[in-house]
Amino acid sequence: MINRLRWCLAGALTASGLFLPVQAIGKATGGFNISVSVPEYCDIRANDFKAQSDGDFVVGEVFETCNHSRGFQVLASHRSLADEEQVEVDYGGIRASLERTGLSSITFRAGPRYGAVPVKIAAKNLTEVLQVSFSLTPV
Repeated sequence: MINRLRWCLAGALTASGLFLPVQAIGKATGGFNISVSVPEYCDIRANDFKAQSDGDFVVGEVFETCNHSRGFQVLASHRSLADEEQVEVDYGGIRASLERTGLSSITFRAGPRYGAVPVKIAAKNLTEVLQVSFSLTPV
C-alpha cells in the first residue's frame, strides 16, 4: 500500500510540473509554429434601391465583406428594362449602365474588402417603379 501511495505521489508531482511555466536559461532559444485555417466568406448587405419616377436619383450604400484575395464580381438584379429606359449606377465611383435583361454586372472588386460603399442610381424615362438589389459572386 505504501509503494502504491509513493507511485501516486510521484506521478502527481511529475504531472503538476508539466503545467508550470518554463524560463529559458542564458542564451537558450526556442520557437513554435501556429497554423489556422479561416474559411472564405463573402457577403454584401444593402436595402433594395427603388427609383419611382422619371429623372429619379436614389442614393444609399452597400456594405461589403469578403476575406479572400481573389476578389468578387458585384451584380445588380432588377426588372427587365424597356427600350427607352436608361439607368446608370455609380458604385463607389465606378459607373455602369443597367442591362435590359434584368441582371447587370456592375464592377469587379479586387482583394479582400470590408466596409461601406456609396451607391447612386440615376434613372431616365422609367415607365414603372424600378427596384435594384445588389449581390456578389466570389471569383
